[in-house]
Amino acid sequence: MKTMPLILLLIFSGNVSKGIPEEQGNRPVADDQGLTVLLKKSSSPNNEQQANRIRVELWFYWEKRLQRVYQRLQQHYALRPELAEPLKISQQAWLTARDTTMHAYGFCLKKGKENKKEDGWFKANMNIMIIEMTETRCRILEELLAIIQSCDL
Repeated sequence: MKTMPLILLLIFSGNVSKGIPEEQGNRPVADDQGLTVLLKKSSSPNNEQQANRIRVELWFYWEKRLQRVYQRLQQHYALRPELAEPLKISQQAWLTARDTTMHAYGFCLKKGKENKKEDGWFKANMNIMIIEMTETRCRILEELLAIIQSCDL
């Protein structure tokens, strides 16, 4: 495992939701109920610590959903390595960009001071950024999978 994802996991660790998309035929079906529950929980946290734990749950929700759709794409093109390989390279590039962005974002929030304490405000902003990045990537790959399946590509 690369160092940065491990560091991100340690920074944002907390309770993990089991909200994973289900499959229906060849198409992934979003776990709307799991996402709805997480979003409802995030709308009224009791304190800052609970709010950050909920954000971590949201991040893990999107991370698992992203892993699922990426695996489905790879399975779809298992017999077509000329198509699977660019997807793999794209995903690896996205992971590198995500990790680099998160590092830069955190460094900026700390005003360039690596050893600055990571308080609740810092964690909240980092959690929000990783959630947004992961959700966006997930939705892009879900759209790609839907298109290739509906058009039999």
